[in-house]
Amino acid sequence: MPLKLKLSIISGLAAGVAIALLAWMNLRIQSEHYTSDVERRGALAARMVKASLVGHMLNDRAVDFQGFLETLVTDDIEEIRIFATDGRILASSFRSEIGKHIYPLDMEMFQKAGKPKAFSHEKYGRRFVSMVLPIYNEKKCFGCHNPEIKVIGVLDVEVSAVEEMERRLSELKRNSIVALLVAGAALAAIVFMLAGKLVNRPLHEILRVLRRAQSGDAVARCDVGDSGEMGRLADEFNRLLDSQAAAASDTARQCDEKKRRAMRMATVGELSTSVIHQIKNPLAGMTGALQVLADGLPEGDMGGEIINEVNNQIRRIDRTLRELQTFARPPEPNFITVNINDVINQAVGMANRDVSFAPVNMIISASADLPDSEMDPDMMRQVLLYLATYCVTTGGRCETLTLSTRLDATGANTEIRLDGSECRMPPEGVDDIFEPVIAPRREATGLGLAISRDIIEKHHGIINAVSNAEGGIGFLISLPVRQPPDRI
Repeated sequence: MPLKLKLSIISGLAAGVAIALLAWMNLRIQSEHYTSDVERRGALAARMVKASLVGHMLNDRAVDFQGFLETLVTDDIEEIRIFATDGRILASSFRSEIGKHIYPLDMEMFQKAGKPKAFSHEKYGRRFVSMVLPIYNEKKCFGCHNPEIKVIGVLDVEVSAVEEMERRLSELKRNSIVALLVAGAALAAIVFMLAGKLVNRPLHEILRVLRRAQSGDAVARCDVGDSGEMGRLADEFNRLLDSQAAAASDTARQCDEKKRRAMRMATVGELSTSVIHQIKNPLAGMTGALQVLADGLPEGDMGGEIINEVNNQIRRIDRTLRELQTFARPPEPNFITVNINDVINQAVGMANRDVSFAPVNMIISASADLPDSEMDPDMMRQVLLYLATYCVTTGGRCETLTLSTRLDATGANTEIRLDGSECRMPPEGVDDIFEPVIAPRREATGLGLAISRDIIEKHHGIINAVSNAEGGIGFLISLPVRQPPDRI
């Protein structure tokens, strides 16, 4: 359902309720006014009839009193009767009622204390307004009535103007309902037109611009021509589009940069593959030649130390070439079921035999109840050594390396954390720490972390650089306990 139609319906209903409430209040006021007017007319008619009857009796014409009573009945005055204080009807405009008892309601109204007043009631399927007036025995009446009697009779007059009142009220109700429907429809139509101009059109403009933006139009903007709420909404939407366009441009720039970097690295990888073979063969020959020279030197000769240093540099070159080869053509993991704690112990043992880790205290905090995991243990040992080497040789002086393991909350992944004390965060932060272009050590290629990330991803795991409690750097690895069946 369109929004402007909803607004029109809601406005029409709200207007209908308001008009209905006002109409009900008006009907109530008019009803009270009509009722009061009819009762006043009934009371006036009753007093006029009483005055006429008293005058007729004072003129000594009681003989034809009944006939005079019947002449007082008019279009408005339906019935007139006089009854005694005991309820017996003495005279009536209907001769058949004489001698009978008055109606209970009329007798009740007579017996009530206080000033007489008109009242309405239903009889014969019709509504009447009646008034009961006592006729008191005054001095001028003592000639015909016993002075000791206080009330010589009770006048009961019934007026039929109630039907006219009800007819007017019914007509007023019909007019109110018609006015209610007309006003509600008119208001709904006005709201429908205003909503179309003030709400529907701006929203359609915003939706149109949104569809253009989704289709790739980066310059699409809203112009609703309104300075109110819809105008402010359009301005906020335009600002959102501006920020998205800026973010998209920045993302595209970063993607282009990463693409160019990847292409350069691919080129480097292709070149390194051929270069490695060209370098390794001469290195192997140099190593053999140096060994022959070393064997021919007398014991204690200074040339032996020089040959050892040259061999160390050759091993360093060979290690660098292996890293380049691994990065250029990363091997696929050979998954077997092992316990990660055993792999960590083996990696720590290898590090302890390396002179670069001599001043570092390596602590293992392993969870004893870890299940065996599916992984390539050789690759995982290499990852741990790469991470430990980065912590030891990057910024500051790392005196302690802590490796801890645990099972995550789901029980499906093993978490390995490596923290180094006094290992400061690199100045560029951790966002690009796994990129191969970052080489914080002059004596290395800077490919260790990139290779580590590639190995972890081949294990369907996640590796992140994190800050530890001392403000230094650490690494968190999450590995699945079971590999996908198609990778084993």
